[in-house]
Amino acid sequence: MFFYPQYNNYNASHHLLVCRTVYNLFMLTKKISGMVRLLRPELALAAGVCVTLGQVLAAGRAPSLPVGILGFVCAFALSGAALILNDFFDYEVDRINHPRRPLPSGAVSRREVLGLTAVTSLVGLAAALALGLLIG
Repeated sequence: MFFYPQYNNYNASHHLLVCRTVYNLFMLTKKISGMVRLLRPELALAAGVCVTLGQVLAAGRAPSLPVGILGFVCAFALSGAALILNDFFDYEVDRINHPRRPLPSGAVSRREVLGLTAVTSLVGLAAALALGLLIG
């Protein structure tokens, strides 16, 4: 590689492209990881499971698969949206008390937090609408 001068420019630009790609993948992974941490999937999962168990207790039997899935998705997404929005409003406090959380650490921006809140809210509301139309 270094013995062929005609390839040195190619290798340098190729190396730069590879470095940029690796860096971009690292930053994307950091951003996605931050968004998942904002969602707090363990808490959103607990909300979804509680709704599904509530359906079982209320009906005395397991709900149909579409009803169970829509109830779970509704609770999971709306709970996640509330948790994400809470981090948005707690930004100043978290900068001091929890600087490693995704928002104060810079893993995600305040604008991205609002966008993620909007998306998860819309998913939850769409699941609620579909559930309402399904069960009448």
